[in-house]
Amino acid sequence: MSFNKSNYDPGASSKGSVPKIHRYSSSDTLATIEGSGYFNSVEDLINSGDLIVVYSSAVSGGGVKVYQLTNTDGVITSSGTSVGGNGAVYLPFFINQTDLLAPTSAELISPIAGRITLLRTTVQAAVTTGGTITVKVNTTAVDGLSIAIANGATKGTRQSDAPTAAHASAVVAAGDRIEIVPEAAIDTAGAINGILVIEPTT
Repeated sequence: MSFNKSNYDPGASSKGSVPKIHRYSSSDTLATIEGSGYFNSVEDLINSGDLIVVYSSAVSGGGVKVYQLTNTDGVITSSGTSVGGNGAVYLPFFINQTDLLAPTSAELISPIAGRITLLRTTVQAAVTTGGTITVKVNTTAVDGLSIAIANGATKGTRQSDAPTAAHASAVVAAGDRIEIVPEAAIDTAGAINGILVIEPTT
């Protein structure tokens, strides 16, 4: 099938370099949706780096994925940048300047049993002295999951990282405590937001 504009919501306009978040629902398979040019009919509403939350009823039980889009000369591509899916949960977080500099972790609770598969961050307010952002489950660090925020990172800087493949520290149970941990070295100014992706246990 093809893109159905009646199922598309362009969302709110973005500010500065913060990506715009679009939404779309379809009975097409995710493979079709991920094809180059699928979103071309709304290319005038899409900038490179924008995110789109897609629900596909073609996936058993319904599937949700988030893609980061690229707009190259009016051709929209999303392949190779999908995260989550098949019931994946996206936990948003925000670490304001006071908590970032303290440092104080963002506290989350896992709503499902599954595995942490991705951490994405965006600099909400420019960071003067950078450091790492890590993740803990019930006070245990998730192996291999660490994002280095550079000194002087500007508003809108986006980064992502995944845990060590198949490592037990990334496994969560429903109700587990999850911390997004800023390093004490982060100093002077800044704020961070992002999402943590958890794939359900199948």
